[in-house]
Amino acid sequence: MVTSSLESIYKADGAVFTDRSGHKIVGHFGNFHKEIEVLQSNAGLLDMSYCDRLNVTGDDALDLLNRLSTNQLEGMDIGSVRWTILTTPKGRIIDVLRVARMEDYLSVGASPERIRNIMEWIDFYTFGEDVQLVDVSQNTVEFSLIGPNAPLVLGKFVTGGKVLPNDTCDSVQIGDTSIAVIRSDMKDYPRINVICQSNVAIDIRQSLFEAGKDFHLMAVGFQAEDFLRITLGIPIYGFELDDKVDPLTAGLLGYVNFEKGCYVGQEVVTRLNTYQKIKKKLMMIQLRDEVNLGAEIYSDNTLIGEITSVAPGEQGQWNSLAYVKKTYAIPGLVCTVGSESLVEARIVAECSIKV
Repeated sequence: MVTSSLESIYKADGAVFTDRSGHKIVGHFGNFHKEIEVLQSNAGLLDMSYCDRLNVTGDDALDLLNRLSTNQLEGMDIGSVRWTILTTPKGRIIDVLRVARMEDYLSVGASPERIRNIMEWIDFYTFGEDVQLVDVSQNTVEFSLIGPNAPLVLGKFVTGGKVLPNDTCDSVQIGDTSIAVIRSDMKDYPRINVICQSNVAIDIRQSLFEAGKDFHLMAVGFQAEDFLRITLGIPIYGFELDDKVDPLTAGLLGYVNFEKGCYVGQEVVTRLNTYQKIKKKLMMIQLRDEVNLGAEIYSDNTLIGEITSVAPGEQGQWNSLAYVKKTYAIPGLVCTVGSESLVEARIVAECSIKV
């Protein structure tokens, strides 16, 4: 199991660890509900380092990624951020990528343990283009500031009180250290990721906490982040996303540009959109009790879907994401989850990331 370079620091702070994608990550720091509250009203600091990171350079870097993925990357300005999806020839998801155009390279954020697949996929479609791929996942650390006060923390962290609008990025100097700062919000919740070299991660983390002390910045774990992501209806690889799911079924319409030129899988994705061929939808579901991942959803004894993510909610409820057959993907529909010990559930809303 892969462990964080900051594990000893987190242990000293009372971290309770959990396993995800073969990585030992912080589940919480002892008070899960307090961490949720902080994300919703102030700001939390989350270590996102278990996700993969790729630096792409070369004159043809942006053009090649544009020809391989669903969104329009051509013409991206330096300092801009855009999400896009690598798809197979059958229109299924290889991974969802966060592309940040820095001054002299592309900083590409990917899902955990997907870097080899991504690099092999890009290399397969590289025919003499000037493109270099460097996996920086192991020698960098990525912190994420999440919550309403995240921009204020960044403003105090960076000399001069820098304001970073949504979907923008920059390289900033902290002492002798150059770090990448990337803002891409979780819908209405500000989210700013800070990427630095591993050898300065402890100092950068401490500087972030010093900058955030007036804004109630608090360390949070992935259980709180999961709560927020599920509440917002945001899918991630390994739970809602894999190479059996297409972008439209996953509600990722906002990451697909239907006016751009060709990319791998375009014909299938376009046909699904034009003829509304998807058979199921990703939905937010509220549960009366906890259920296991993969639990089946029924309506009048008819199997209609499957739970993909679940997290404790408020007032004893549980929140979840699930793929539900299109015919039954109706907000307000009451259903049951499980085949033996039935749990009452209600479909809340369709998950959708729009432009």
